[in-house]
Amino acid sequence: PPSFALCRGAFAYATPIDQLIADYKFNERLDIGAGLSEELGLVMEAYYAGVRQEASTRRKPFAVIAVPLHPRRFRQRGFDQARLIAQRVAHRLALPNLSDAVARTRHTTPQTEAKTKAERQANLIGAFGIVKGAALNGCKHVIVIDDVVTTTATVSSLTETLLDAGVKRVDVWCLARAERSSKG
Repeated sequence: PPSFALCRGAFAYATPIDQLIADYKFNERLDIGAGLSEELGLVMEAYYAGVRQEASTRRKPFAVIAVPLHPRRFRQRGFDQARLIAQRVAHRLALPNLSDAVARTRHTTPQTEAKTKAERQANLIGAFGIVKGAALNGCKHVIVIDDVVTTTATVSSLTETLLDAGVKRVDVWCLARAERSSKG
């Protein structure tokens, strides 16, 4: 079972959203990323407004954290798409953005190149860490932000790192979520 509490996307990862996200990531279409991020923020705002009205133990998260990009990939791309999404979401939800508290500690092969679930999981072993001296400020409930979630291997690995650092609940949100399949 996943270690995160929920995983939701503003959109299904299908045409035309997949093409828009590819343009955002690989053709520096920051305008597209801004629009999609605004929509994600609206979806999240509505969700957490409903959570606050429920008679439950779930509470509004304390902070937003982007899935970190390795410095090598940042140099190739020129920007960090998940961090830009997290900035917009944090602003909309009036939450601190603690993306600087985590880092990708090991350069990994792009997850799209891994063929099986086991390969994707192995690719991410030791990939994330808490930055030395970084403060999660006692956050017990955080939101992890990524652009796309397909198999959940990346967000699961980051979630484990955060749980090991004392976070109690991680909600994962993304621009687009792939349909779940029975393929490994």
